[in-house]
This record gives sequence, structure tokens and C-alpha cells, in this order.
Amino acid sequence: MSDEDNLQKHSFYNEIPFQSPVDPGVSLLVVDADGRLIRDPFHNVVISVRFKKLHPDAVTPKYAKPGDAAMDLVAISKEYDADLSLIVMGTGLALEIPESYVGLIFPRSSICKTPLMLSNHVGVIDSGYRGEIKFAFRHLDRPRKNYEIGDRIGQLIILPYPKIELEEVSELSDSERGTGGYGSTGK
Repeated sequence: MSDEDNLQKHSFYNEIPFQSPVDPGVSLLVVDADGRLIRDPFHNVVISVRFKKLHPDAVTPKYAKPGDAAMDLVAISKEYDADLSLIVMGTGLALEIPESYVGLIFPRSSICKTPLMLSNHVGVIDSGYRGEIKFAFRHLDRPRKNYEIGDRIGQLIILPYPKIELEEVSELSDSERGTGGYGSTGK
């Protein structure tokens, strides 16, 4: 369905001025009366991100299957950090993430088959960082097979993010949830 067909489906819609950091020609977000996005300026956009192999064995990140959100990263080095009790695995890769974007590294679902846990759960790669992408794992006391050199050890997603300007106030608006946390919405 084309954008125009999608717009005709909705009897009321708003066009919100927006400057895409990816495509200067895209300047509108289109939402319906309930605020649902109708036209997405990032749909089918391909962003070019430069990377450098720091080691000849480094493996170019890639999507395992069509439709995957994240690219797999492969370990090319493994060392033990005794001071922090961490297994540190390097990818031999460095990225040049565009400004206004962030790289996020996550564990793969296969981590459940190992005795490992990504020590910071999600890694943040800022656009100014040019060092090697590494994963630091904590070893849990479980008798399972560790990741080894050559294994896919994590996933990379690169996303745009808005700049946030915080405004200190003396009171916040009320909400249905209020101050409830830690399981307040039920099991």
C-alpha cells in the first residue's frame, strides 16, 4: 500500500514538521487522529556506516536472516580480566557511527546455552567512539559450553536518537500509573 493510499484510509491526519537526519528530503511525520504513525521517514531507509577491520580475522557484521533487526558480531579474541572477573571477547571491528545515532550491542539468544551473562546487559556505542567493539561477560556457575573464538557472540543495532533537553520543574503531571514501580502493574 502506498503512502497516499494509506493516507486516504484515514479521515483525519496531521502532518508534523520533522527534519530527518538521514534524508533531508523527508520533512514530515504523518500521524492519524489517535497519534499512530502513518508515514515513517525511516521506513526502508538504508544508512551507510563505515567500519574498520582492526585484525585480519575480523568478520564483517551481517544480518542472519531477512527481516532481522540486528547484525551478528563474531569473536576473534578472548581474554580473562582477573581484576574484574570478566571474560572479554573482541570482534576486531571499529565503527564510525553517524552523529545523532547510537550503536547498541545485545547478547544473542544463544547466550542461554552458555554459562555467560553480558556484564552490562546492553552496550552503548556512542558516535564518537572509534575503538574495538568488545563484549565483557560474567561467568555464572553453570556447567555449559562457553563462547569461543569464531562464535557469534552478540548483536548490533544502530538507531537514531533525539537530543533531549531536560526541564527541571517543581511538580510533574499526574498519570494513571503514578509512582508505582517494581511490579505495580501486576504479574
